[in-house]
Amino acid sequence: MNGNEKVPQAARPFLGPTPSGRPVPVKVLRKDRLDWKEKVALVEIVKGMAFTLREMFRPRFTIQFPEEPLPRHPSTKGRPVLARNPDGSIRCVSCGLCEFVCPARAITIDPGESEDPIQKEPKDFQIDMLRCILCGMCEEACPEEAIIMSRDLLMATDSRTKAHHHLEDLLVPAEKLQERIDYTKRMYHKWNPPQS
Repeated sequence: MNGNEKVPQAARPFLGPTPSGRPVPVKVLRKDRLDWKEKVALVEIVKGMAFTLREMFRPRFTIQFPEEPLPRHPSTKGRPVLARNPDGSIRCVSCGLCEFVCPARAITIDPGESEDPIQKEPKDFQIDMLRCILCGMCEEACPEEAIIMSRDLLMATDSRTKAHHHLEDLLVPAEKLQERIDYTKRMYHKWNPPQS
């Protein structure tokens, strides 16, 4: 059928009865051959292939990881770590602000007493890296600059237990994190009111 032949009365579909009670016939169009408009689609296919061939010879921006190192900037947010002072003490005072602001509920602090009668320090500090979304809100909320987003982007593990970092796994000397600490001071300073 090429669409010009009449469909027998019994094969005609209908939309339902009209107010007069007679069914409304519907014309069924069937095409077995492409017309000239549909054949022109081959031109569109050729255009697409030409674009693909053109892009194949342009310079690539893909980094061949892990052979090539990833570019890092002070704004890079990697695995969160805890800063350790040069005297070996932990900067964290177990205030719980980072645990409170974490949208993924990835941080758990077990507060404990320290040798200093005024300040506390964590007995255990856990970060579940399976839940952490690297948003940096913990770093922004910390009043002691104790939790810092490091530049460590390699966090893949082969078991779930290795993704749970405890206090001993998180401690890093503050000197290694100084570039990020300076960057966050500059960035978060714009939210602080000027002091006179």
